[in-house]
Amino acid sequence: MCLTAYSVGVAELNFAKEEMRLSIERMLAQEQISSTEETNLTAFRIEDCTSKARALSVILNRDPGVESDIEILEETKESMGLDEIIITDGDGKITASTDATTGNDIGNDIRFQEFIQGLKDKSFSACKKDSTNENSYISAVSRLDSDGLVITKTSYFSQGSDEGYLYEGSERLTGLLDPETGECTLLFESSGDTVYFPSIYSFKGMPAQGKFKLFRTRLGGQSVFVYYTGSDGDYAFSSVPSKSVYSTRNAVLISQLICFPIISAAVLLAVRMQLIKQKVY
Repeated sequence: MCLTAYSVGVAELNFAKEEMRLSIERMLAQEQISSTEETNLTAFRIEDCTSKARALSVILNRDPGVESDIEILEETKESMGLDEIIITDGDGKITASTDATTGNDIGNDIRFQEFIQGLKDKSFSACKKDSTNENSYISAVSRLDSDGLVITKTSYFSQGSDEGYLYEGSERLTGLLDPETGECTLLFESSGDTVYFPSIYSFKGMPAQGKFKLFRTRLGGQSVFVYYTGSDGDYAFSSVPSKSVYSTRNAVLISQLICFPIISAAVLLAVRMQLIKQKVY
């Protein structure tokens, strides 16, 4: 009886380990894709924002009257899909703006500090993320008609995140955990409201390259198996509740525990009847 249940349990655990390994590999592959896409997206946004600032500099060089006509600036801002246009002189004073900051000095705005060096540089070009909005970029290029800068701000819609894939009814958890800080990034989350992830103290050291380790712990009040490997210094792990791993084994044990007394009683009854018959004859 015990041998059958043990064999079933070993097979189920091996199957669960393989499922967790595949979850980890899918997560790491998705991480790599997301990282590449983010790099390409950032490069596109920088080039797009900078090209708009260059185009505005050309417009200003051809028609200097644009600088003093707020209506044209507003129309240009809308047509180019910009959030803000700022034009300065060679001293950093704002001579034209779509956000009513005319007369201010860009040196007093923390967002523009690194652009000050380009005020008298005729080939200056720079672009950076807006410190007040991670989805916005600010670009500054030299004016073609005089010293000073043309500064534009462009916002881009968030592309969302590939994190947080949800498997309905699943309690599987897959993620990355920094062994030094304990910070955890979840890629595949539990369907519960509260997400628990393993403590860094539960892990049994960093596995060798390409190897995996398994341990059992408690998360959120239940026993779970955690399977993990190393990835760029982090623990890449996947977990699954023990009860779901051993569901078939437990069913076998229960059925055998129920059937064994019945079978034993039947056997004993048969033996007893046989002995009675022998006494009769």
